[in-house]
Amino acid sequence: FRGADIHTYLLAADSIEADYHYTLALNFRSTPELLQAFNTLFEQSHDPFRNQGSVAYETVAAGKKGLLFHAPTIHSPLRCWDYESVDETISAKQVQELIAKTVASDIAQLLLDAAKGEAWLEDEGQRRELVSRDIAILVRNHKQAKLVSEALQVHHIASSQRSKQHIFATHEAHELWLVLDAIAEPAQESKLRRAVTTV
Repeated sequence: FRGADIHTYLLAADSIEADYHYTLALNFRSTPELLQAFNTLFEQSHDPFRNQGSVAYETVAAGKKGLLFHAPTIHSPLRCWDYESVDETISAKQVQELIAKTVASDIAQLLLDAAKGEAWLEDEGQRRELVSRDIAILVRNHKQAKLVSEALQVHHIASSQRSKQHIFATHEAHELWLVLDAIAEPAQESKLRRAVTTV
């Protein structure tokens, strides 16, 4: 979640005696129902991450017992979508687009439910409306983040992204450079043409 390097972790874990290994037993960010769902899922295998036991799944409990999430359209704390049954002619990119659209549709429904007063968060007895900043979507790479962002825009939902990508490597920075280059040399028609093609 914070850019941790799994290989550095494994190297550190291997270099420390087993008596000095410690595990955090409480999770303060998730509901008890979601954690129980993860515990149930990952306890089905002795090697759930398929890494010869290098990383084991540690059962955790909720640190905040009073944290509740309510929404009428989502009845399970953990859902798995199966895309194995899609037509074999569909490309991997099309499957990723389908996933992004499904995620965006679910979020749109949640926010609609919240606007009607039917979806909320409750923490230690204090109830408040669910808002978009309560939702995080974790993706593997920048392309997937772009797909999700575009799918959210279809539902008029704004989003922001956290990325390791340097700001000058972004598409927006490149387009701004094209505009500034044209402003610096307005007599160059080719530069003006490139600038007017930007968003």
